Amino acid sequence: MKLITVATFNDPEPAEALRVRLELAGHHALHYDESRMQRFWFLTEPQAAHKVEVEEENLADAHRLIKEWDCPDGVMSPAVCCP
Repeated sequence: MKLITVATFNDPEPAEALRVRLELAGHHALHYDESRMQRFWFLTEPQAAHKVEVEEENLADAHRLIKEWDCPDGVMSPAVCCP
């Protein structure tokens, strides 16, 4: 089972909320917290340390659901987005 990151957040709350929504939609999702690792290696506060991952075979459907949820609910508004 290979997990792929579908969203990255600075704070744990929106990451956990998205993980729960994906689970309720029938997808195994994981909230992975890298903040401890970042604290170990860097002297600054951890950023973009909370990742939501899904199984590779569910990636397309997870992206579709997230896009659907983002319009009315703004689930991705606190996400870290790279240009």
